[in-house]
Amino acid sequence: MLFTFEDQETGELRDTLAPNEAAARLQFGGIWTDIERAAAWQPCEIERLPEIFGEAKADEEAALREMIAANPMGQGRFTTPEALANFTAAREKHSKFQARREELMRLMIAAGK
Repeated sequence: MLFTFEDQETGELRDTLAPNEAAARLQFGGIWTDIERAAAWQPCEIERLPEIFGEAKADEEAALREMIAANPMGQGRFTTPEALANFTAAREKHSKFQARREELMRLMIAAGK
């Protein structure tokens, strides 16, 4: 089964393959064992992994476009603190989506999908 956990404080997502939720949480350890902080998404069958990877890739590409649009440099604009804050937030969002896509790719390779 594919298990996905979301850190309720940071929004970080982690995915893993495991026979049950307890085993999945133990693979990560730390905050991921805290059921209150790390909410579990509905587990799914490994066969859906390519579909979930495709969704994660689309999310990453959308976040990249958002990050590029928020970049105040190279667009002929002066940089303001607000523009830099927006760009930093967009960059962090893209980084999270990129990390999830990479993790799902590793899981697909491990599962032979």
